[in-house]
Amino acid sequence: MNTSTQKLFGISALALAVLFPIYWINAIGFAFDVGEMSYREDFTTLDVWDLIFLIIGLLEITVYVGLRNYFKDQINGGFAGVLLLIMAGLIALTHATLLIDLTVGLGLFSATPGFLDTIAIGSILVLGLYAVTLFALAIALLVRFPELPTLIKIFAALALITAGSQITIVFSFANIILFPILMLIVAFHFLLGDNNVEVV
Repeated sequence: MNTSTQKLFGISALALAVLFPIYWINAIGFAFDVGEMSYREDFTTLDVWDLIFLIIGLLEITVYVGLRNYFKDQINGGFAGVLLLIMAGLIALTHATLLIDLTVGLGLFSATPGFLDTIAIGSILVLGLYAVTLFALAIALLVRFPELPTLIKIFAALALITAGSQITIVFSFANIILFPILMLIVAFHFLLGDNNVEVV
């Protein structure tokens, strides 16, 4: 992995650490203002927040591809790489719901409340699968803990906590803080060059 590629992944992680909490704090505030069916209104409107949601998805996929390449090249982490690709796919699926915003917003499609409810439930299930996959990734890394660079050790431990929080649902709001920290660790890893496996 060359320096320019590392910088791309690092900057993507850094941007994600900034945009993620901004988007979700706004989304939670919107939900409190509108009520429990706020997702229906969100699905049927097209605004700048949808663009930010799209950017977040693209950044997240970029970061996971970068980590996958790193694990494959540096620590022979084939299984971890597969998990990261699964995570990227799940994120792509989640953010594909923007197609509903786009088609409804442009008047190309009229979505029924039942359809929107189904999409919302499906999105929650996909995010649940994402959390389980992240949990598995954390375990796969922690098993090789002595071999990992310092920042990846921290990443693995925090990923376990982040995934656990999301799986519980009750504590998932904590990820507004935990996930950006996780991405900052990834950013530092790529930008500061913490890429060498420790010899033990």
